[in-house]
Amino acid sequence: MINPVYSPDNERYSNGMKYRRCGKSGIMLPEISLGLWHNFGDVDTFANSQRMAHYAFDKGITHFDLANNYGPSYGSAEETFGEIMRKSFLPYRDELFISTKAGHDMWPGPYGEWGSRKYLMASLNQSLKRMNLDYVDIFYSHRYDPVTPLEETLQTLVDIVRQALAEKGRLMQKAVTAAYRAGDKQLFALASGKFLDLILLQDKLLGTRPEFRVGKWIEEARALGDTPEEKELYEWNARVQITTWGNRNAADYGGLRDYAHKEWNGLLKDFYYMRWKLYFDFLSQRMEGKTPAEIDFYAIEEPWTKAANPYSAEAEGDCIEVAKQVMQAVE
Repeated sequence: MINPVYSPDNERYSNGMKYRRCGKSGIMLPEISLGLWHNFGDVDTFANSQRMAHYAFDKGITHFDLANNYGPSYGSAEETFGEIMRKSFLPYRDELFISTKAGHDMWPGPYGEWGSRKYLMASLNQSLKRMNLDYVDIFYSHRYDPVTPLEETLQTLVDIVRQALAEKGRLMQKAVTAAYRAGDKQLFALASGKFLDLILLQDKLLGTRPEFRVGKWIEEARALGDTPEEKELYEWNARVQITTWGNRNAADYGGLRDYAHKEWNGLLKDFYYMRWKLYFDFLSQRMEGKTPAEIDFYAIEEPWTKAANPYSAEAEGDCIEVAKQVMQAVE
């Protein structure tokens, strides 16, 4: 017997479920969420797990909470949910709020639990594959790690948000290209504007962590010099290394431009934003039927390498608050 295609209750948002705002964010969660700690493992009957998920959504429960090691066995709850997504919930992904976590033991060896960068990154990648998802709405560090520095865990979580923002930028760049090829001026302006906004938001996010600030890189380079002249030389070298990789011959003819590309606060806002905007303006003029001169990228890049404007190495802003802004931008 073939089961009918799942269709959620049309009254799911008017049958009594209430939603509450989480803190100062834009997130609204139902008063009851469905946790998949038990009843969704590979020891359970899939049809029963699926019925529970359907019933929850039909009653207005939009938050499904998982973790990498929910089951039993480990990972199987996410696999079950992935099948439910594929068979039932995929058309309703934007109505769902899906969270997962990592922190407790998941696989053997020293990298299979706690809060290290290696473990958190690997665990999230595995979770996304098991659930047939491109993203989760919230990814938690499941427990405090008494050994791994908290700074490493925080840096990793910020880096995960950075990757999500970069992926949104990649998709937006495709929209820019498609609009240009189609000659759609309005869509081109909208998509290119959003792409540039994402660069600035990425810059703001990365500014909340000292590890992602170009100021830290320049400060460390200048510290190697003993005299003002040496400090200036080392700063120039530090700036060149992450941009043009040398003079015009190296950048243009040697193909070394962006050889050591970095997504860092300060560099994104003052270097890459400028370059992308100039390129989009160039394409926009072409769409207007004009014939602008070809862009001499090295001529606009070199001034930044020779500049001496200060960049702070200290973190600025609240990474959690900026991450909320990123979440809204990538939705």
